[in-house]
Amino acid sequence: ASDDLLIHWLSDKTVAAYGRTRSPFRTSVDGCQRLSNSKLLTADLVKRRIEVLLSCEDADGPKSFEMTGTLATGHMYYGLLTVEMLGRSSQGNPVFIELFDDQTERRRAEQAIAAENEARKVYLQNIQLFQTFFENAPLTMGVIRVHGDDDLEYLFGNASTAKAMGKESPAEIPGTLASDFLSPGARQLLVPGVRQAMQIAPVPSRFVVSLDDRGVFSITIKHLKDDQFAYISEDVTEFRQLEQQIKRQNETLEQTVVERTQQLQHALAVKSRFLSIMSHEMRTPLGGVTSTVSLLLRDQCLRPEHREMLHIAEVCSEQLLHVINDILELARLEDRSSETILECVAFSPQQCVEDAMEIVSFNAGKLGLELVTDIAGPIPVAAFGDPGRLRQILVNLM
Repeated sequence: ASDDLLIHWLSDKTVAAYGRTRSPFRTSVDGCQRLSNSKLLTADLVKRRIEVLLSCEDADGPKSFEMTGTLATGHMYYGLLTVEMLGRSSQGNPVFIELFDDQTERRRAEQAIAAENEARKVYLQNIQLFQTFFENAPLTMGVIRVHGDDDLEYLFGNASTAKAMGKESPAEIPGTLASDFLSPGARQLLVPGVRQAMQIAPVPSRFVVSLDDRGVFSITIKHLKDDQFAYISEDVTEFRQLEQQIKRQNETLEQTVVERTQQLQHALAVKSRFLSIMSHEMRTPLGGVTSTVSLLLRDQCLRPEHREMLHIAEVCSEQLLHVINDILELARLEDRSSETILECVAFSPQQCVEDAMEIVSFNAGKLGLELVTDIAGPIPVAAFGDPGRLRQILVNLM
């Protein structure tokens, strides 16, 4: 048929592969089994097999084909199929002989080997990359172990380690002792750090040491196996110098701030003393003015307009005296010797308002203005407080 194949004979291995037994297969045409009945091949594989056979119908000799696909079991298979036409049956159908070389296991092995080779290639590339980094790193790196009580043996290291030891290349490092290039004092600082790493393995240990005139180094030790330890050493001399420089600059800055603060406090003290002295000097002549005005007001022969002007002078002198007292209080505040103290005396609120009006009435008259005091509603006859400050507030408002 055009969509199937009749099997005349199979080898024992092929019979087993198709999931059959030998008994159903006979050499006569009537006993042929259809390939589509196989438990192993899918319909697509049967179709592919028919196409291959028909392509050999007019071939001169055997032909080979690479076959691959997915079996009915879900597994992939690979093989080499060799086909040769033998002739035709009594019904005129072509008869072929085929040999299938199953290469599935070999192909899987080849794929596994290829994957392993690729993984090995990547691993070697990483090793080479790490080796390049290790050899050219600016940090000194390598493997050491404790030698005796106070010494270290270097098993291998990078170019930076060789340079620190004064050697030409890393190949000269194995077997080198710390005592070959470090002083006893430096070894006394270095060996305890390695022994501490032995005690806290596998946790890395980090410490900072000053190695002779070589500088200050930050060293990290990590236990590898047995008595071997990996080390990484970084020169932090410049960082420590910069750290000390910043510390000194901060100390200098703090000292400058203290000095400037002291100078400012001194300037404030000088200003306070100046205000205090000047205020006292101003109070003396002002006291004479106030006394003179008070004496003139006692004269009963004064004309009313003169008496009014003297009263204004008296109120203004008292107001100026309060201003001077405020300056004195400001000076005391800056000296932190006292606090602002408000008076608490009995005074007449109405009289305080009238006094403030009299102070500004003279200047208002020059401007052609008439000031009128109009107190709405009853107010207390007397109150307790600071009449001078209240009068100063009213004058400033007007």
